[in-house]
Amino acid sequence: MDYQRRKKRLERRVLKLARGIVLRNDDASAGFLLLRGGKVHLNRHAMTILTLCDGSRSREAVVVQAVLGSPLDTRPAEVAEFIDAALARCWLMEARSQGQRGAGASAR
Repeated sequence: MDYQRRKKRLERRVLKLARGIVLRNDDASAGFLLLRGGKVHLNRHAMTILTLCDGSRSREAVVVQAVLGSPLDTRPAEVAEFIDAALARCWLMEARSQGQRGAGASAR
């Protein structure tokens, strides 16, 4: 697959919470993830990033918006590393954007 086709395919992928993962806001702290095995407490920055992963944004859009909405010392690489860790822990998943249709689908 050539670079341009691969880039377009990746741009159509969005990030969202994995099945069975629930994001909750907590008054005492920033928030937490409810998992099958318990819960994971999150700091405000992690909460912001995971809130942006609502199935409407690509990875790149989440990184940009998280950096813009964070303290000035936040680097894009830090946000990307957190996303990688969340994907590895199966907190997040990549999915097709809702505007996509399968190959050969016709418009109605």
